[in-house]
Amino acid sequence: MNRFEGKSVLVTGGSSGIGLAAARAFATEGARVVITGRDATALEAAKVLLGGNALALRSDAGDPGAAKSLAAVIAGHGITLDALFILFSSVGALETAANSELTGFSGELGGSPDGWGGI
Repeated sequence: MNRFEGKSVLVTGGSSGIGLAAARAFATEGARVVITGRDATALEAAKVLLGGNALALRSDAGDPGAAKSLAAVIAGHGITLDALFILFSSVGALETAANSELTGFSGELGGSPDGWGGI
């Protein structure tokens, strides 16, 4: 079944990990996949893996100004996006007065006094 045949999907962080797995799944279902990432070597390897219907663009999803540039480049390729898969790749925790008062928040993150020992 090709549920995404004729569709274009943007996958941020698509050059490795969960993003690449998502891009592969979309491509397997027939989508034209546009992947972004910061590492040019990883992007090229991912593009080869995804096949000829993939476009790999170097872009930093953490840079708000890069979004406009990315949109312009995608449009310049004549692509209209049908779907977005935005990967949030930040890992961490933060305890503030507001969330320390939440019911069920233990504050136990990893055994160190500042909470970062297990992260």
